[in-house]
This record gives sequence, C-alpha cells and structure tokens, in this order.
Amino acid sequence: MADLEALHVKEAVDGVINLKDVPDKGATACIPTPDSYEPGIVHSVSVLISGVDVVDHVPVGEPVGDFFEFLISKLDLLNNTGPQKVFTYTFWDEVGNQHDSEPTVYDINHS
Repeated sequence: MADLEALHVKEAVDGVINLKDVPDKGATACIPTPDSYEPGIVHSVSVLISGVDVVDHVPVGEPVGDFFEFLISKLDLLNNTGPQKVFTYTFWDEVGNQHDSEPTVYDINHS
C-alpha cells in the first residue's frame, strides 16, 4: 500500500515528457519530503518507471524546499518512451523501513 505522495517531473507539461525539452543531464524527479525524514540521518530512494529502477537506492541529500530532487537520465527516458508510463518511488528510512509512493503517469515522447 502506498503511503507517500506521488513524485512530479519538472520538465513535464500537461502529463507529457518531451525528450526535446529534457536537458542532456536528464529530467528532474521531485519527491515530496516524507514525514519520516530526519536531517543528518541516512535515507535512500529508488525511482521506478513501469516497475524498473531508473534511480537505484541513491542516498538522499538535503531537500530543495519541500522536495528531494533526483535526475532521471535521458537514456532511461528514451528507453521508456510511449504512453501511460507509471512513475513511482520507494523511500527507505534510517532503519530500512520501506515506504512506497502513489503512482503518477506520464507520456514520454521523442519530440
């Protein structure tokens, strides 16, 4: 059961990620800072597109405002082009408890 809010992708417009609008370094996934986050304690995140890890167990840094930001490589987006791609993430707290997010759906286009 999902207990975290869905992520959003900064470069998406109206539910669509156009690869031409994604910088070479990748798209920015913005993950709301969970209530269980405690500064100074190691937490990690994985981001998935349609169930496949595209950001795998990366330690979180400091939040940017109310969000953590992670890059999803342009190649991973290219490998997942098509309609209705489901984006989710998993957040692990300091003792290894897994917290899953609500899904969000984007179309990923070449153009």
